[in-house]
Amino acid sequence: MGKPKYLHIKKKSDISDKVDPCPICEKNLYYDEDCSKRIGVIEPNGEIESWKCPACKSEFDLEDNILYIYGSETEGGQAWRLKMQD
Repeated sequence: MGKPKYLHIKKKSDISDKVDPCPICEKNLYYDEDCSKRIGVIEPNGEIESWKCPACKSEFDLEDNILYIYGSETEGGQAWRLKMQD
């Protein structure tokens, strides 16, 4: 018998990373190749300078630096606090 052929297995280069996790809650924010589930925050001057996670509502700048984490009174804040304790 010869070597088995694995034609159903794609090359690593053919498999794209379709993952865009929130830095806080790790919810996947990937929607499709053109869109994201990230919520853009429009400033009064019309520019988008930050974004929010729709799951935990935490706010980030465009470089994914944390601007605001919801407090412990919210579900997202409690999840962050539990994660930090682990």
